[in-house]
Amino acid sequence: IVSILIKEASAQYAFYTARKTGMISLKADGWHHRSDALSSVLILIGIFLNPYLPYVDGILGIIVSLFILFTAYTVIKEAASAILGESPKKEMLTKICNTANASAGFDLHVHHFLVHKYGMHTEVTFHICLPKDMTVIEAHKIADKIEDDIYKELQISATTHIDPDIPEIINNVQPNEIKIKKK
Repeated sequence: IVSILIKEASAQYAFYTARKTGMISLKADGWHHRSDALSSVLILIGIFLNPYLPYVDGILGIIVSLFILFTAYTVIKEAASAILGESPKKEMLTKICNTANASAGFDLHVHHFLVHKYGMHTEVTFHICLPKDMTVIEAHKIADKIEDDIYKELQISATTHIDPDIPEIINNVQPNEIKIKKK
């Protein structure tokens, strides 16, 4: 019983720390502690019920196995999703677009977002449209300023891709268009 209480307290602390830091590995550790606690609860139930229901051990063993499989699936899915790329929240897209447009001083038709999270580190790649007659040096300066401003304001590492501001591209750009990169 003491072990169950300690394991659940450890799970609660790991979940709390994971919420504060956003680290998936701490959340996984919390699920590890929680599965140990719940498994111990089921084993304790089995100890008391076994004299009356001899088959209870098998049933509880199956329940523990299913719980562990479910927990593993949930943790792996969340971790893989963050690494492979996931849909950014509309709020993040709006902040990135506003920061990019403010950095350049005009509407860049920001589009084609790719967002990846690696622990506490977030990276975003997106396209911007610049005048087709702009020099490479001018375009590079604008892209660098946008990347620097996004990092200063949002603590996100950004990489910009420059498209020419021509009707074929502008007409196909959807506001805040999102594309998810799969590896």
